[in-house]
Amino acid sequence: MLVRSVTGILAVAMASVALSACTSSGSTNPQASFATSVANQQTRETELAPTLVGCLISKGLIPKKDVDGQAWYSSGHVTANNAFTEWFHDNNGLPVKLNGTTQTLQSVLATAANGSWPSICGPMPSTSAG
Repeated sequence: MLVRSVTGILAVAMASVALSACTSSGSTNPQASFATSVANQQTRETELAPTLVGCLISKGLIPKKDVDGQAWYSSGHVTANNAFTEWFHDNNGLPVKLNGTTQTLQSVLATAANGSWPSICGPMPSTSAG
């Protein structure tokens, strides 16, 4: 009788573990979700950077003297190329004053990519990363 009780308890426990494993296998992997989220954020930043920088230059928030002579900037237009990427990487700590607070260029871009596009730049452009 004791053997049947223990066997029954073990069977219920094993069924519970099996059911738990089956239901959890359909859930998303937190590490994969985080990696996807980071990749999407980086894609949004890459796609938004030229438009954001162009806006900030046109509004005088990035001084034109900081971009004069750059191959990626001509007649108020920013071209997203390797030269722009290098310039942005070298200048991502550039101070930008928005809404009374000074932030780095990278911080403004990260905030914009998270959905808080600077109102001074008009409507937020769409990106492939959603």
